[in-house]
Amino acid sequence: MPHPTGLAVAVLAQEEFAKSFLLQLVSDGALPWVPAVRRALTNHECSHLVSIIMEWLHRTSEEHIERVVSRLPDAPLEGVPDEVAFAINILRHEKMERLTQGYAFKEAEWDGMARRLADGLRERSKQRALYISVEWSGRLTPLLI
Repeated sequence: MPHPTGLAVAVLAQEEFAKSFLLQLVSDGALPWVPAVRRALTNHECSHLVSIIMEWLHRTSEEHIERVVSRLPDAPLEGVPDEVAFAINILRHEKMERLTQGYAFKEAEWDGMARRLADGLRERSKQRALYISVEWSGRLTPLLI
């Protein structure tokens, strides 16, 4: 079990790095600066989904990424692992739509870790690491991870 403070700091750092990654995509012209992207910068679940994408990009060779990107108009997400594709789809079609329209398209097949992160798994772990619980009796206890 990770140390609560270490877990919280690691998740916070990952969230901030995801924000900077999105801002770099905007700066490079890969993403438009629209209200949904701006709102996504403050949504922790969006940051956690972006972290799946960043982790895959970090592990993947530049040649492979270039092959995937060169096929985007014809075969979007071909050559991208399911978990990464799920994270991209959830981020775009669920999170961004909810931030702009108030409702989201949700596909049952988008599952795995991307689904759990989108549903708040990492956010709950971070919150448990940072805060204490107040029991019904009034007793304070640390939340378990």
